[in-house]
Amino acid sequence: MMQIPTKSAPAVDMGSSPFVFRPNVAIPQFCVAYRWWEDEAINMLWAYDFNDLSQAIRFGLFHEESSPRSSLLSRNMQFINEFLLAASKPYEHCRLSELSHPQKVEEILLRSSIPQRPLLTWNWIPTISGGLSDPRTIALEIEAESYFHFQQIAFEDIVRSALGYKAVSVEWFLQQHTSLYGILVNHLHKYPEELLLYLEVEKHLRDRSPFAHQALAQCIMAIQLDGKHNMPSRNTPGFAFIAAPIQQLFKNHSSSLSTIFKVLSVLAVRFQKAYRHSDQMNWFAPFETSLPLLEDCLSSSATDLATALTQTDKCLFERLSRDTLIAEDAMVLEPLIHWQVLSNSVLECCSGLSDLVPYLQTCTLELYEARNYYSLMAILDGLCKYIAVGSNTFRAFDASRTVVTPTSLIPPKVLPLIDPSHNFASYRKRYDQHPGIPFLQPHIREFKQCGKSAQQPLLQLFQAITSSQREDNDPVSC
Repeated sequence: MMQIPTKSAPAVDMGSSPFVFRPNVAIPQFCVAYRWWEDEAINMLWAYDFNDLSQAIRFGLFHEESSPRSSLLSRNMQFINEFLLAASKPYEHCRLSELSHPQKVEEILLRSSIPQRPLLTWNWIPTISGGLSDPRTIALEIEAESYFHFQQIAFEDIVRSALGYKAVSVEWFLQQHTSLYGILVNHLHKYPEELLLYLEVEKHLRDRSPFAHQALAQCIMAIQLDGKHNMPSRNTPGFAFIAAPIQQLFKNHSSSLSTIFKVLSVLAVRFQKAYRHSDQMNWFAPFETSLPLLEDCLSSSATDLATALTQTDKCLFERLSRDTLIAEDAMVLEPLIHWQVLSNSVLECCSGLSDLVPYLQTCTLELYEARNYYSLMAILDGLCKYIAVGSNTFRAFDASRTVVTPTSLIPPKVLPLIDPSHNFASYRKRYDQHPGIPFLQPHIREFKQCGKSAQQPLLQLFQAITSSQREDNDPVSC
């Protein structure tokens, strides 16, 4: 059994702690020859596009933090009035009109900036175990506290810190883990018999929060001054999993800050779903920043997008028709995953950029005419999810928007298709009269209910795609 060391460190005074988390260590270095976005952000402050100006204030990518306020104070009263009206609700207009010019500027800054969350202090503290505590349970408690504090960080502050700007919520998060270090050092100084327990806790933290693990690891080394340690050394900054992809985003999109703001608005929705609305945290998987649907929406017409989706879907179903002996689950797994990805992408894009909704409405009508029910229903499903979550958006200029419903958001021509009653009877009727690329779920449900008797019709469904493609004389490279 490992012997508890007799030589220990004195109690830690947090005012002179030898171990402190700092942003320049926790965030990957980001060096660029020219910070082009700062010039573009300044130009946005003097332009007349309310959306871009609001986004510039929201992310605050300025060398001088006071730049937005200084710029707005220099704008004429007419512009400030129009900006504030666009960022407010109708019932507020009378009250806001009575404000002075500086007060209106402060209102604009408040409405365009991210809401500041309360700065919460580290809540977990160790208890005297008496040799009865489970190291894994303690590790999970520390992990939960660390994740809770990560959830208090604003996505915009993640972006700011990744680019080297000051971000209050990020710095506060790091400060709380510095506090964890001090709490643990003081605890183990008072109760040295607990060291064996926390040596086991450290092992359970290795694959969890890198910040909590580093705080405990540094604590053990501070207490066990002459001990031998088998703790893994990590050279990767703790925030690398999310800061590095954002840094790469700015390196890859070096032409338009307005476009990057659109990307960031959608990524903010993904951030919420991945980290704030999730029970588990992966501190090591890189944050996914690819947004192929958004790229298509920003670079092509709704008609062109519908055509591209149809060509891709034909290739997908044609591959399925070539092998009639594969198991039923494997046969449909790829298109089902692809369908769900498209649906979720629509939700993210609409939640982050509500002005994409009309574009996608047009796309659904194009897909309807092309008889591509596969992508059509995926986009409609994404729009329905957008409605279900309350069509939340980060745009200040949607303040006066009325609540959306399926009837108001989904084109009447395709609205009946989303009715799930009788196994999507409306869709089935439409498909029987005008066959095309199928919406799989009702057909798979029938297959599972009827067993082998429905297998041949299902395979014929896939093969019909190839036949239709040949009849249309529309060669597609798969």
